Amino acid sequence: MGIEFEEVLWLLLLIPLGLVLFLFAKQGMNRKERRLILALRGCAMVLLIFALANPSLVLPEKAKPVIFLADRSASVSLQEDRILDLINRGVHSKHERDRYGIVSFGENAAIEQTVSDEREYPELVGEIKEGNTNLQEGLEYSSNLLPRGGRIIAMTDGKETMGGGGISFLY
Repeated sequence: MGIEFEEVLWLLLLIPLGLVLFLFAKQGMNRKERRLILALRGCAMVLLIFALANPSLVLPEKAKPVIFLADRSASVSLQEDRILDLINRGVHSKHERDRYGIVSFGENAAIEQTVSDEREYPELVGEIKEGNTNLQEGLEYSSNLLPRGGRIIAMTDGKETMGGGGISFLY
């Protein structure tokens, strides 16, 4: 947990403020009322500068679900074992509270495993038309499984032959 400032340059005003307060304090502040007024004015100016710097509280990130998006089109059919190995490594390196799911895609997309926190060995058994690669369909299907946000890890060769996967998430 910490504090971030969006407008950090405003904090530079603390330097001249400190100098001005120091000079006023050196002019002989013998009465308690003057010291109190100087302290209150200084606190008010510091708070104003902090407000101008636009502070925000940064909380630790809670676990987010992860969807592994596996390409099962014809262009990567020989690498299915490698994709499964990458998914297995990701599943076994996750924290206990993390959840994951698996979606595979080709011409269409299919869910292989719903989002859960189980640590079982996944298999890619969904019925996929392997002729083309439709990354857009896989991304849309995966994002629908994450209603509150999360991560999608796409394992593909990047050779999209259908859809517009790169464009669909720009908007």
